[in-house]
Amino acid sequence: MTYSMDPVRKIAALLAMCAGAIASAGPYGGYHADSDDDSVEVYEEAVRGNTAFAPRRRKTRPARGWETAGGRVGLAIVRVARRQIGVRYHFGGKTPLQGFDCSGLVWYTHRQNGITVPRNSHRQLQAARPVRLSRIRPGDLLFFDLGTRKISHVGIYVGNGRFIHAPSSGKRVTYARLDNPYWRERLVAAGRFHR
Repeated sequence: MTYSMDPVRKIAALLAMCAGAIASAGPYGGYHADSDDDSVEVYEEAVRGNTAFAPRRRKTRPARGWETAGGRVGLAIVRVARRQIGVRYHFGGKTPLQGFDCSGLVWYTHRQNGITVPRNSHRQLQAARPVRLSRIRPGDLLFFDLGTRKISHVGIYVGNGRFIHAPSSGKRVTYARLDNPYWRERLVAAGRFHR
């Protein structure tokens, strides 16, 4: 059976359907629907005019540290960084059009998330809140000494022992692994700007 509805009712039905989909999204919202059919059920009830209908919900486990509001900002920083994979390296660059150097990539990803950070890696380390290497989470910064006896490189931790960085002239923004001996031996510190 097909229901005809005015535009306001149709929008209300679509919003109700979205609410059901969001409810089933998992740990980020803290709730999930009992089944995938709930969003369809919400839509059908809304079409019939019952916009007060809501899917059955049950509270999930408490959020882990990286799932908190600050953890979401860290994940948003990672998402922006992932979109820069393949952008060319350019000394002094801080936008996708210019290209990036390592600290420019950090500056850009944080700026896209409303966070102001210094422009070079040494100052970024000085301004960041220190994080123990055993407690790093997605969006945290990893600082390296590449043989200059000072911080000369920075990357963005994405999880699972990997980070994104703008390596050097002639290369492109890419992933690297912390278990690579080159990076492991040169890792000096970690820091965080997001809460």
